[in-house]
Amino acid sequence: MNLDKLNWLPFNRERLNKMIAENANQDNYAVLDWDYTCVFYDTQDSLFIYQTDNLLFKLTPARFSKVIRHNIPQDKPLGLQNDLGKELTAELLSKDLDYLYEFLYHRFEGLGGNLPLSEIKNMPEFNDFRVKLFLLMCGGHRVAKVDIGQLVSTGFNLDEYNAIAESSIDFALKAKLDTAFLASTDSGNAGKCSIRRQEGIRSQVEIQNLIKVFKENGIETYICTASQIDNIRVFASLPKYGYNIKPENVFGQRRVIDKNNIITVEDDFSLGYTHGPGKAETIKNCIMQKHKSKPPVLIAGDSDGDFYMMNEFKDSSLLLIFDKNQSEMTKIYQFIQKGINTREDMNTSIIVQSRDNTTGLFSKSDKTR
Repeated sequence: MNLDKLNWLPFNRERLNKMIAENANQDNYAVLDWDYTCVFYDTQDSLFIYQTDNLLFKLTPARFSKVIRHNIPQDKPLGLQNDLGKELTAELLSKDLDYLYEFLYHRFEGLGGNLPLSEIKNMPEFNDFRVKLFLLMCGGHRVAKVDIGQLVSTGFNLDEYNAIAESSIDFALKAKLDTAFLASTDSGNAGKCSIRRQEGIRSQVEIQNLIKVFKENGIETYICTASQIDNIRVFASLPKYGYNIKPENVFGQRRVIDKNNIITVEDDFSLGYTHGPGKAETIKNCIMQKHKSKPPVLIAGDSDGDFYMMNEFKDSSLLLIFDKNQSEMTKIYQFIQKGINTREDMNTSIIVQSRDNTTGLFSKSDKTR
């Protein structure tokens, strides 16, 4: 069975159909990134926004204070400035967040207070909290490769966290795709700050169909994501979302789970890590052994985080790359240019797919808009 036409660039669909026909029913497999590949926008960031907008935490103020500082250097400049140009550090933001979280904790009925969220949202401290925690997330990843969006899962059991993840996905799929501007008040150590955050998320029917056709042709699909494994498994595996990937076929960042089934702040590297070079290692150490040490027939991704697995298997795998108008300075740019230059060659090893950024959907155009 061939892929549905949908909104694939026609040549890409033809090249994929050729690859599938050549590799059907031979114990082959494909490896796909998740965010900006299987979905439009970012599932992990979307969950983080949902948590902060609804104050969904299971942390006391003292525990919250420790979690947001975990493995992040406090005095190192984050490469971010407040609205007056003052260089921000994790220490400045974390001190403000200590106060703001304790203020909200003792007032919000979902934490340690008695006021409904509707009243809490009218308080300036609520917006200050959202802005400064988002900035700390951006800065923590920049200087220490620490994702605050994953750290704030600490304290939940897996059932609770999966339920929040599902609610966040349901909300984001219905939300308008937008870049929202938020600004804090001129208070605290960090002063007045502002952010722009991408809101909403969209499923990709072409990827859902690709996975379905893979299955019909005996090709197994795996996900390799730098996001936390638990919330991606919810999106990838629940039938209502249309991807129908086996939970055990999703590889992502893991957190240590304690004896009471509670998520802790510590990373679990027992199966390695799944960002940057770790994606290639995950394929070699965890996936290839399930398929007689064969390389994947397809690797799909969009960013420098995916470059390493693409580069590792560029001589044996078809590469599907999503055009996001990546800079010439990115590692993946060389692959994108090669894919564009070899378009219409049915033996090309790289295909590049565009999207319409206003809708989050695939585009038949040869350029993302």
